[in-house]
Amino acid sequence: MYKAQVITALCKNNGFTLITNDSDFKTQDIPILTANSNLL
Repeated sequence: MYKAQVITALCKNNGFTLITNDSDFKTQDIPILTANSNLL
């Protein structure tokens, strides 16, 4: 698995919100907290 897939799975399975500015997570179905306006 790729790193983004592992992190996404951890967030989904545990109800976590991801704090990131990485655009790799833009299309993932998890809650994201970011200051990067391109991810919103």
